[in-house]
Amino acid sequence: MPICSNCNKNFDDKFKFCPYCGTKTPKIKICPKCGIESPEFNFCPECGIPLLTKEESNNDDENNIIKDPEKLKELKDYVELIDDYDKLIKLEPTNAKYYYKKAWRLGFYLEDWTEAIKCLDKAIELEPNNPKYYSKKSWYLGFYLERHEESLECINKAIELEPNVAIRYTGKVECLIRLERWEEALKCINKAIKLNSNNSRYYFCESKCFEKLGSFEEAIESCQKALDLDPKNTTYKNKLEDLKEKL
Repeated sequence: MPICSNCNKNFDDKFKFCPYCGTKTPKIKICPKCGIESPEFNFCPECGIPLLTKEESNNDDENNIIKDPEKLKELKDYVELIDDYDKLIKLEPTNAKYYYKKAWRLGFYLEDWTEAIKCLDKAIELEPNNPKYYSKKSWYLGFYLERHEESLECINKAIELEPNVAIRYTGKVECLIRLERWEEALKCINKAIKLNSNNSRYYFCESKCFEKLGSFEEAIESCQKALDLDPKNTTYKNKLEDLKEKL
């Protein structure tokens, strides 16, 4: 279930605008290679290729699906173009990435989060030191199934394995925001900012945390930093004006 970037309220993912404050809902984008989902990035933080919307990704698949089972093993490095992951798993049942790829397709295309998590559990069993698997499981548990405590456990494991990657901390921030643990969320987003100080959304998130804690001057300062990095962002502009009125 989406959470509004402006008012922090949950609403049905069928809405294009937040029904509480009117903020436009950003489209979730996905990496066709890694399966990473994000509403904020245009390029995959794992492999660098452009992220696609669900519609774009579906269109890409329709043009590129490989259906000949005889070619599956030969073309296993191009699994992002293959729908039938069960065939790949039969060929290589201990290959964790096939379960991971199957999981993000089950979730992103079919919205079958429970089965997707089962696939991720298998991927983790086979490759327990891959932070991407825990991060993806955390996203499905928290964002779609609202099992926030379990989601937090998973993202903590991803951070443990990859402590110097900013996106891992933003995943944890999402969990903490849904649990309304604002002080922890603030500390967490500060770690992300230290690792990547050029992302406007990190400062905007920091501003939201300060606002929830009643620190309006700090919230204004953070929101201004976000706007400095992204001057055309109307959400930042409107929020900055709103915060100044609260002083």
